[in-house]
Amino acid sequence: MEQTFTVSLYNKKVRDTLERGDDEALVLDAGWANLHYIEVIAHSKGQARKRINAKYPPRQGFIIQEILLEKKYV
Repeated sequence: MEQTFTVSLYNKKVRDTLERGDDEALVLDAGWANLHYIEVIAHSKGQARKRINAKYPPRQGFIIQEILLEKKYV
């Protein structure tokens, strides 16, 4: 059964660049230094991680801080 996960991630390369004060070297928006929360539909936490890593590759500096399963209240 597919579930909804909330993934929090940021970009370490952007954070590091901003900490050095080298704003002009940014390839991505400076907002990526802060956490972004993205909803992912997946069968498992592992599949949610794979989907996020496909769209936001670690090799490009994206770091997943946390993956949480959304609770449904009915």
